[in-house]
Amino acid sequence: MHPTNLLSNIFLQGAPFLSFQQFTEKSLKKIKERLAQEKQRKEEERDFVFCKFCNNKITTINDIIDVNGHYQHTFTNPAGVTYLVGCFSSAIGCVNRGKSTFEHTWFNGYSWKFALCSKCQAHLGWFYTPDEEGISFFGLILDNLS
Repeated sequence: MHPTNLLSNIFLQGAPFLSFQQFTEKSLKKIKERLAQEKQRKEEERDFVFCKFCNNKITTINDIIDVNGHYQHTFTNPAGVTYLVGCFSSAIGCVNRGKSTFEHTWFNGYSWKFALCSKCQAHLGWFYTPDEEGISFFGLILDNLS
């Protein structure tokens, strides 16, 4: 059989079309799965709060808490620097550094130590621990988050 006739005969039987169709269906399924995974990831990340300096995941909006009746607080340290601080129950992207101290604490009955970004070590706020009753929390500098 002539090669042209062979190709025509195969094409008429639908073999190339079926192969293409099977390949396309498999590819579309994989593409749909990847898109669904990407959408899920973006929805999950929508709730994250990131380090402004390196984009490390720091905490989530679900971790926002009220301390002394408010989530946000404005404080000025002894050097005259003013901070807008948000309170969070946890901050998975922070590491706590330094020795706990009650000196110049902004929350009565709580000692503090520095909270740094675990990736770039930027100062993101403070970790507060109660001296008696209460829960520990993070007071994070909102200007250093995105």
